This record gives sequence, structure tokens and C-alpha cells, in this order.
Amino acid sequence: MRPLCRVSAVMKFRTLTLLSFRKTRGMGAGRKLRTHRRRQRWADKVYKNSNLGNEWKKPFAGSSHAEGIVLEKMLD
Repeated sequence: MRPLCRVSAVMKFRTLTLLSFRKTRGMGAGRKLRTHRRRQRWADKVYKNSNLGNEWKKPFAGSSHAEGIVLEKMLD
């Protein structure tokens, strides 16, 4: 069965496509896609833990039960 009007069929397809796609399209959409992905990446727990940089903020962060920072080894 053919649709009554070709325009309505095209509009219906386009509306369904836009509702399901949810991303920007076109020549100038690259920056928005890139920045949105970069911001959303921080919601990933593994990415966040590996990229926060906390190991550089605390001197004993990498070692458990640390007593001090070793500056040089003393040989007997």
C-alpha cells in the first residue's frame, strides 16, 4: 500500500531518524561531538580513577603503609 502523500512519508522517516539518532550532524559538528565525548568520559569510573592525577598530589599515594620517602640507600 502506497502512502497518501510522499512528503508525509519522508517527514515521518526524517522525524523517526532524528529522534533515534540524538547526535549532531553536519560539517561543523565535530567540535561539539569531541567536547561532549570528552566531558562524558569523566563519568566512566575506570577512566576517572586513572586520569585524576591524585598520585601526584599526595607523596605517599602509591605505597601502602609508607613510613617515609627514601632519598638514598645506605649500604653497610
